[in-house]
Amino acid sequence: MERRTVVRCAEGHVFSTSTFPMRNLGVGRLGPGRLIRCPQCGRLRSSVPADLGALSEGQLAQASRSA
Repeated sequence: MERRTVVRCAEGHVFSTSTFPMRNLGVGRLGPGRLIRCPQCGRLRSSVPADLGALSEGQLAQASRSA
């Protein structure tokens, strides 16, 4: 099964992605943000892993739909 990461872009959009570039290098080395094309606004945005505990069920459902 494909591993997905729920992320939040700099504009506040929440979505899931199967690729989170250079995930294995860690926060200490490159910082938490990565440039990913946001499916909601269509632009390259700095995105960070979302805090799943702070998201509502609706936001999680929306993130899984915007794959």
